[in-house]
Amino acid sequence: MNFTHELRARVFAQASWGRRAVATVIARRSLVAAMTLLATRLDAQHRPASNELTTASIAQRAIPATVTIVTLGDLGDTLGLGSGFVVRSDGVVITNWHVVQGAYRAIIILSNGNRVQDVQYLASNRSADLVLLKIPVTNMPMLLLDDSIPLIGSRVVVVGSPLGLSQTVSEGIVSASRVVGGLQFVQLTAAISPGSSGGPILDASGHVFAVATATITSGQALNFGVPVRYARSLLRGTPQPRPLAATTGRSSPQPKLNADENDATSPFISIYEGTVTNDGFPDWPATLHIGFEGWTPSPHGYLLIGSPLGGSGPVTLGWIQNQLGLLTHGENGDTIFWVGRLVGDDMTGTYRVIGGKWTGQTGRWAVKRRSGLALPNGPR
Repeated sequence: MNFTHELRARVFAQASWGRRAVATVIARRSLVAAMTLLATRLDAQHRPASNELTTASIAQRAIPATVTIVTLGDLGDTLGLGSGFVVRSDGVVITNWHVVQGAYRAIIILSNGNRVQDVQYLASNRSADLVLLKIPVTNMPMLLLDDSIPLIGSRVVVVGSPLGLSQTVSEGIVSASRVVGGLQFVQLTAAISPGSSGGPILDASGHVFAVATATITSGQALNFGVPVRYARSLLRGTPQPRPLAATTGRSSPQPKLNADENDATSPFISIYEGTVTNDGFPDWPATLHIGFEGWTPSPHGYLLIGSPLGGSGPVTLGWIQNQLGLLTHGENGDTIFWVGRLVGDDMTGTYRVIGGKWTGQTGRWAVKRRSGLALPNGPR
């Protein structure tokens, strides 16, 4: 090899080594950049975005604007229980249509415990199971709405009154989005129970994007909400408040307990009146009326529980040794077994709901004969 060829060979070798070195440096820098980017992305997944709130913060914002709704029939008996939330500071509340359907009137219990009995109807989207109610309260805390649905897997928070347990907060994720009958439903894992219907479902920013609507009890964590955007057209309107009964109410087919003991048209030969309380709410006594229409084949008639507990239906009385037992099949589907003692004109005892939505609920009762014949003291 001559000198010229040897020089060219060395220059080529050095140039090749240089290219390899540069390529190695570039590859290393690219690897470092990729690892840095991956670490940044992983860190972002574990760190909430700047506009995300903790569950505790969301709950603190939502609870003051969330309400409990008790619906009543024309006899004052409780038909159902639900939740709702304030969307305008002048007392506009959103809930599910099925919460108030069939009700003559409603009581809304605010987060501070105040009870509002003047509840009026504004507007509804019955196909989407949504309704607006109006109460005469101003400067109320309210929740902001967001029409967008969080991505599947996003964290959500639900606030409501399951089984009457107000200000209950549950957390979960959006597990799916489904379309049923042309309507979108958001599926989520956050717990929803009877009484939660109408409560707000909030995203990680604390905005309401759906209304708690239903749950499938035969599975696990199969809960559903209807997007709040279906209520937008209701909120844009300016409807005049109307009595709830004019829109949703229906009459009870059962006879009323007549308050006038001299009324010859009364079907009752004996009427007892008093109070009843639920063990879970001992400070909320309700009126209790028992009207007997006859003694044979056993004492029978009609029982009426006033608000806030509520309930009404036919009653039959029997004797268990030296105690009396009454069985009521309520219009709302509940079956109640009452046990007590009769001393003179007074009956006192305890009760248990043995069938229906409120199965397991217990409490105490006491009544005194107000008019009519005395109850036979023992089996006939």
